[in-house]
Amino acid sequence: MKYNDNIARKTDWRIVETVRKIFLCSFFRTNILNKFILNNLFIMKTIILVSVACINVNVYSQEIEDIGRKEVNMYEFGIPVTSCDCNFENLLFNWRYWITNHKETKLLSYEYVEQLINADKIAYYAKLMSNWESTMFNISRRNGREKQSNFFRGNIIREIKVVPTTYNEVLQSIPKEILADSAKMKASKKELDKEMEMRRVIFEKEMQEGDEIFLLKFETKKKIYDYYVVCRPGKNKIVPVVELLAQIKILWSEFRMQ
Repeated sequence: MKYNDNIARKTDWRIVETVRKIFLCSFFRTNILNKFILNNLFIMKTIILVSVACINVNVYSQEIEDIGRKEVNMYEFGIPVTSCDCNFENLLFNWRYWITNHKETKLLSYEYVEQLINADKIAYYAKLMSNWESTMFNISRRNGREKQSNFFRGNIIREIKVVPTTYNEVLQSIPKEILADSAKMKASKKELDKEMEMRRVIFEKEMQEGDEIFLLKFETKKKIYDYYVVCRPGKNKIVPVVELLAQIKILWSEFRMQ
C-alpha cells in the first residue's frame, strides 16, 4: 500500500486540533506548541487513546456496579435465557451452588410436558397444581456474617434452605393441641383451602394459551415430589405468579463474593 502524504497530514492536523481543544489555554495556541505536537505525534496519539480507554473503563465499571445491584431469580441467573429450557439448565446448576441443603433436597430432573392449548388445559393444571397433594415449598434464607468478639467480621453467612412438602403434609404437621381441637383444625383446613383456591384463580387468570408446562422432580427423605412450572415461549420466561422457586433472588454482587 502506498503512503499518501496528503491524507497523513490531514490526519495529523486533526490530532493537533483535538489536543488543542482539550487543553484550552493560551500557551497551547502558540506556534512552539504546534511544532512540538507535530514532532511528537506518536506521544499525542497515545495520550488520546489512553484518555478514550480510561473513559471506556469508567463506563464499564459503572455497568458492572449496576449489574451488581441487580436481583435475578434462579431460573435466569447463569447462561442467557434464549429458550424455555435455558431456565431449567440454570436452575439445575444454581440448585447445587446456592441451595444450602441441596444434598438433602435433591433436584433430580426436569422435562417438558405439554402446551396449554386451550382453556380446558389451563383449568386442568390449575386444579393439578392447587390440591392437597400439590407440591409446595418451605423456603428459609439467612444472610450475614459470623460474629467474632463484639464485631461481625467473620465469614459471610449465606444460607438458602428449601424443603418440598404438600398441603396435606402441612396440615398433618400442625401442632397436636390444634389437631386435638376440632374447631381449630377446621379453621386451619379452611385457611389452606382458601390459599389453594386463590392459587387456582390466579393460575386461570394469568396463564395464556401457548404457555408450556414443565415438570421438576425433587427428592427428600426418599420421597419424590412432582412440581409443575409454566414457561412463556417467545419471552422465554417462567411465569412467576404461582411459582414459588422464582421468589428466590440472587444478587450478582453475592456471586462475585463467592
